[in-house]
Amino acid sequence: MEGLSDLTVRWTVLPLGETDDLNAMARCRNLGLQGGAVYDPLIAQAAVHADVTGLVTLNARHFVRPGDDVQRRVIAPDT
Repeated sequence: MEGLSDLTVRWTVLPLGETDDLNAMARCRNLGLQGGAVYDPLIAQAAVHADVTGLVTLNARHFVRPGDDVQRRVIAPDT
């Protein structure tokens, strides 16, 4: 738990609004995603909403499907 509390000092809570939810749902619909697969478009929408320069993930292929506005932000460390 100590490591987690160290990280939370650097995190920012980013509430998503109705428009963000609708955009994420549209991505899911367009990609035919359902179940647990809907979380990646929600994460992607948060990245777009916050206009981040990088979205670090070990599952880059999950974040290239939602669109160019997400794909250009993906950073996949060498594993």
